Amino acid sequence: MNGWVKLHRKLLDSDVFQNDGLLKVWIWCLIRAARKPKTVRGVELQPGQFITGRTSAAEQLGCSPSRFYRTIFRLKGLGCVSVKSNS
Repeated sequence: MNGWVKLHRKLLDSDVFQNDGLLKVWIWCLIRAARKPKTVRGVELQPGQFITGRTSAAEQLGCSPSRFYRTIFRLKGLGCVSVKSNS
């Protein structure tokens, strides 16, 4: 990976910033997201999208798969991410 991610100062006032676990997963999502359209594993990704599994994500973040799952759905509830599940 290369490049960088911009963060807005309003982040300081968000619910995400108040919770270390949420902030860590949200920033991880920002870093993982595609910058431009690309194909990964035969799936066309648009800017802002990425593919992951809860087990591999949990390994990268140093948490349990269930914690990652709960955290990502909490971010979804806050409107920070959207999730498209498949098997």
